[in-house]
Amino acid sequence: MQLWTEPKRIMLGTFVYPDPDTTIGYVMISVGVLSAAVGYVLGPPQCVKAAFLKTLAGVFYYKGGGTLSPHISGSVSYNGLSPRDIHVEDIATFVGQTDEHIPTLTVLETFEFTDACRGPSNSTKWQRSTPAMVHALGLATCAHTRMGNAMIRGISGEQRRRVSVGQMMTGQTTLLLLDEFTTGMDTTVALNLTTKLWGMCTRLQYTLLCSLLQPPPGVFALFDNILLLNEGP
Repeated sequence: MQLWTEPKRIMLGTFVYPDPDTTIGYVMISVGVLSAAVGYVLGPPQCVKAAFLKTLAGVFYYKGGGTLSPHISGSVSYNGLSPRDIHVEDIATFVGQTDEHIPTLTVLETFEFTDACRGPSNSTKWQRSTPAMVHALGLATCAHTRMGNAMIRGISGEQRRRVSVGQMMTGQTTLLLLDEFTTGMDTTVALNLTTKLWGMCTRLQYTLLCSLLQPPPGVFALFDNILLLNEGP
């Protein structure tokens, strides 16, 4: 797979930068991700780590599919099936670096809302799975606390991050893609969250692929595979 990004034209007053015809961040990737494995994507800034994860999650389309940036050539397959043969969004989810939630909902209500949107039509099943997910992520103590935001008092930023990850593990998801999900956390909190994710992925047979910045040794040791990306010319 070849993946590259083209800078967007940005207007600030009378200044336009960079040259919209310039291609940057070019990288060629050939990799296989094993099922039920925990993988780590490592690379310097501007090496399209996030774009790579978004591509696997089906956020971007192939050249000619209406996507301006980035463009992709090559192929991606899921157990031998192409993205055109399946609904990628049903099996793969991408968790970015920002947390977007309805601030007035509690943690439990947030998971219930997500399950209602992404989960199975059997309401009894998601009513059972929601408390289990809250407990597995260590959110039981704040289950009835509002999510909050800059204006509304709510849970902590680290707890909000756990909710974001847990939301994406609902439904039929089997491939979880995280972009620097421990950013802003100290070593202890990062290790705690990563350990919980590793345990859940192992028990539930999820495939986890994430990018991190300078993970501590304890976090680094939890990964089965490491993918190194180098900045393109």
